[in-house]
Amino acid sequence: MRTLYWSSTCANCNQGRLLFQNDITNARVYVHCEECEWGWLHPEGLGDVAQGFLTLLSDYETTDPTLEEIERSEWRGHIAGSFEET
Repeated sequence: MRTLYWSSTCANCNQGRLLFQNDITNARVYVHCEECEWGWLHPEGLGDVAQGFLTLLSDYETTDPTLEEIERSEWRGHIAGSFEET
């Protein structure tokens, strides 16, 4: 079982939650839509689709970040909730 954290609803598809991901290739935390795969690198760009990117077109490795990793990033204060997934 893993704990996933999310920030808000996606501004691109208005359906999916923006899940936090840890880009271990570039050492950064970002958010990624669970439905349309759109992502944002910085919290100030949330809500602006033009500042996002299609994560499927990027080449990097990711892991699920811990709560502590998110809180150490520029995304601290942007956690809306969490859920468990098997």
